[in-house]
Amino acid sequence: MQWSASPCRVADSIDAICPNVLCPHRQAIGRERYTSMQLTAANRLLEEGQHYLSLKTERLEAEVKVKNEQLQQLDALARREAGRRAELEEEVAELRRKSHARCSAAYSNAVSQEAELARLHEERKLLVEQVLQLQSALNDMVRLNEALQCALRSNDIGASTLAPPLSQETPTSVPHCQSRSVLAPSAMPSSSSPATRAFVATSSHVDMPAVLKEDSVEVAKSTPAPTGDSKEVGKRPSSTDDKQRQECHLAMVSMQSAVSELASLQAFLNSLGEATSE
Repeated sequence: MQWSASPCRVADSIDAICPNVLCPHRQAIGRERYTSMQLTAANRLLEEGQHYLSLKTERLEAEVKVKNEQLQQLDALARREAGRRAELEEEVAELRRKSHARCSAAYSNAVSQEAELARLHEERKLLVEQVLQLQSALNDMVRLNEALQCALRSNDIGASTLAPPLSQETPTSVPHCQSRSVLAPSAMPSSSSPATRAFVATSSHVDMPAVLKEDSVEVAKSTPAPTGDSKEVGKRPSSTDDKQRQECHLAMVSMQSAVSELASLQAFLNSLGEATSE
């Protein structure tokens, strides 16, 4: 619009300045005037562009400032996150070390428990073998006790048959002496079974028949007075009986101790079985 109007004004102004159409300077002035107008318009455009660019530059500077602030915030956040990441990595490494230590401790504990369990099984086997051996020994002791009881019974019967001929001067006092000699070992604790005790008690109260008394009196009249050898002979069966009774008593005591040991071992095996089952 300005360019289309300006030539008319230039022409008007040229006509006003130089009305001569054939003037050689008229075209040069018109060209320069047109050029100056173009330059003015271009300058105005440049000023407008410069103003636009300045506004845009200010806006961009504000945006850059905001972006820089955001970038600084992001940098601070990145630094904080890096610190947290380092802390988390340290915590993860510590947790890994702890878990590895716990796993190794649990593995060693499991190995030790397996070894302890194997040892307990071996001890249980040994204890079972010992119990079986003790049971066999107890059976042997029971058989020995029965043999000793039979021997005691036979010895009591032999003593009851041998005691009347030994008493020569006082045949009437023989049953009392015999009862004392027989009852004295029977008063010992756990020396024999109740059957032997009953047998000894009944044998102590048996009286001699009249025929045996007469025979003993006749033998006493016909035989000389007893000497020291006869006394020793009369004492030997009682000493052997005492030894046998003492041996029987010791056997009974050992058998009772073995029974108590077996009971304690049975209780220990029961507790061990409960512990292994748990």
